[in-house]
Amino acid sequence: MSIHVSWFVSQGERFKEEIKTAISMNPFFSSKVLSFNQTAEGAATYADLLGAVNNSLPQYLDEVQGMADGAGIDFSEVHYYALYQKYLGIGGVFTNILNVYCISL
Repeated sequence: MSIHVSWFVSQGERFKEEIKTAISMNPFFSSKVLSFNQTAEGAATYADLLGAVNNSLPQYLDEVQGMADGAGIDFSEVHYYALYQKYLGIGGVFTNILNVYCISL
């Protein structure tokens, strides 16, 4: 594991409770976004997205994986939530950490 990715693991550990709270306090995210990922269409869409990101920015996925591992949260929840915040311009723990220290999509 690179020093860069290990930093994300440490941030996931450090902000574990904030990350879990942010995800759990957003009913739309839990009820709509995560539930869509559990459908066949959602899973296929997400697989396509991961393939595209992995082809162009594999280090970004390593960073998100590090944060997910550190926080003890499923990778797809962390990744979806980071994208959700980023695209809606919400900000928060994920967006702040990912925007400052990692590759930006």
